[in-house]
Amino acid sequence: MTVADRIAEIRSTFDDEQNRAVNAILDDCLAGDDFVFPIVDGPPGTGKTTVGAVAVAEYLQQRDPEAQVLYLGLNYTWDKSMVNPKLRDIFDPSHPFVIVNTDGLGENEQRVFRGSVKNVAEAKFAVNLSKMFHDSFKRADGVRLSPLILSPYAAQVNEIFGKLPPVLQERCLTVYRAQGREYPCVIVSFVRKNPGKTIGFLDDLILKAQTYVACSRAQGKLVVLLSLDTFLGAGHRTFEYLCQTPKAYIVEDIK
Repeated sequence: MTVADRIAEIRSTFDDEQNRAVNAILDDCLAGDDFVFPIVDGPPGTGKTTVGAVAVAEYLQQRDPEAQVLYLGLNYTWDKSMVNPKLRDIFDPSHPFVIVNTDGLGENEQRVFRGSVKNVAEAKFAVNLSKMFHDSFKRADGVRLSPLILSPYAAQVNEIFGKLPPVLQERCLTVYRAQGREYPCVIVSFVRKNPGKTIGFLDDLILKAQTYVACSRAQGKLVVLLSLDTFLGAGHRTFEYLCQTPKAYIVEDIK
């Protein structure tokens, strides 16, 4: 599927107001020499992030398919001596978008009360990453980085919350609760790991918008935790595209 096909596919899911918003952004930006993205206002959950992503993609298709969007980082100093050497590629500021294959952690997902899902091994790994981010990144004023951990599953958020130190416990939310806000550093735990390669509502045409929300909350660093064996090779196109992102840095062999 080409980028143009993907744009058309997403556009077909938009309502009239969302399509008008994309057209208004394009009309304004194509009239000039530079792309300056406007403020897209609206309540949480109305698709602002997806509207913006489609507008940028369609602009590049029309103006310059080879162009790239500039990604801006944040002003934190990294002390790599505070990080496990085997994990340094995850924290390296030169990799603003990192996908970590969690298959090596070993454990499968668990279904819990009321049907939510958790993955204990992935939860522990997310907590360890959060603590290392906090210990190794510091601003010039001495304030340490407090990464946000997101998950689409409430059971996973509860599992992670219970393992975080008090200083970081408020930085763990469901994806739904994070709508409309952005954070310097975001870790996303997608939880699912099973032999059947099923990912539940993450593959639903409407509800999978949570994937877009989760991956657009980061201002400077995004770390995505997922089982490549579960999410790839089974027709889960959103995650196929995610892993094909040109600047995605994929980390394997995590144990």
